Amino acid sequence: MGLIIGIAMFAGVIIGIIITTAVSVFALVRTRKISHERIHAWPCFFVGFAVISSILFFAIPYIPFPQPNPGSDYKIIMTTFFFKGVLYAAVLSSPHFLVQRQ
Repeated sequence: MGLIIGIAMFAGVIIGIIITTAVSVFALVRTRKISHERIHAWPCFFVGFAVISSILFFAIPYIPFPQPNPGSDYKIIMTTFFFKGVLYAAVLSSPHFLVQRQ
C-alpha cells in the first residue's frame, strides 16, 4: 500500500510541476514586457517572489487535512499526499501570479 501512496504523491508533484512551468513561463514573459516600461519590474519581481514563496512554503503544513486512522483510511492518506505534492510543487508558481499585480 505504501507504493500506491508514494505513486499518488509523485503524481501530485508531477501535476504541480506542470502547473508551475506553465504559470512561470507566462509570468516571466509578462515581466519581461513590463520591464521595458518600468525600471523596477525585475527587483519587485524577485523580492515579491522570495517573500511570497517563503510564506507559502511555511503555510502548507498548517493546512488542515483529515487525520486517518492507523492501518486504514488509505483513500484519505492518498488524497492528503496527492494534494500536498501538488501544493509543494505549485507553490513556486503562485508568487509569479501574485507579483504580476504590481
